Amino acid sequence: MKMIKKILAAFSLYSRIPVPHSWAGDDIEGAITPLPLVGVLIAVVMFGLAYLLDLLKCPVFAGAVIVTAVPLLVTGGFHADGFMDTADALRSYADREKKLEILKDPHIGAFAVTGLVTAVMLMVFSTGLVMYMQLLWDIPVILFLGAVFVISRAMAALTSVYIINAKEDGMITAEKSGIKTGDVIVLACFVIIPLALMAYYFVIYAIAQIISFALVTVIYKRMVMKNFGGVTGDTAGYYIVMSEIVTGVMLSLAMLVFPMGGL
Repeated sequence: MKMIKKILAAFSLYSRIPVPHSWAGDDIEGAITPLPLVGVLIAVVMFGLAYLLDLLKCPVFAGAVIVTAVPLLVTGGFHADGFMDTADALRSYADREKKLEILKDPHIGAFAVTGLVTAVMLMVFSTGLVMYMQLLWDIPVILFLGAVFVISRAMAALTSVYIINAKEDGMITAEKSGIKTGDVIVLACFVIIPLALMAYYFVIYAIAQIISFALVTVIYKRMVMKNFGGVTGDTAGYYIVMSEIVTGVMLSLAMLVFPMGGL
């Protein structure tokens, strides 16, 4: 029952999926553990939509734009908002306290807009390339891209657990409170299982993802400690978006250089 509550709280917080009850306060304790399940939903919807668009003979570029919109629609832009706030704070070159204030500022700055536009363009590129390879090989490699959205959320949760909080009154504090060893194991499984399945079919693609997530994680930790003194809910959203961009591009390029079905 406790895990069901966590799952419902996670979908209430991190997605636009309607769930019963209004989740807040103590209800969201440990809600970060089922966060990867939102990624599973995104992956399933992306796969189904890509399959449908293929049946309808939709042009690859148009299909890529539509499929790229899935994460934004499922999450309601929740993580994109954190990405934009963090981008504004980083480019302000202000002191730590001012940067933390910018994270709470509801207004959107120029750096946030340019950052999001760049992110969307890169995601359309990587999604389009993966969908083109899927069409060429007749192999559902869109699932490999879908795995990125699962792993990114598991890694965001793990980094939030193991990196100190920038402030003690933020929502991230409640979300990760009560996290135990079992929760960490669950999150680790959401990383290991998709990568293991990918490695079983084509190890190069798994290696590309491992390298990408490792690089993003190392850079992210240094960035949050230097600029904010720890993690916040906004920086966790920044991690999710950045890891999806970098890993998506790396995966699509790996498919181009090391074709699974031959060219």
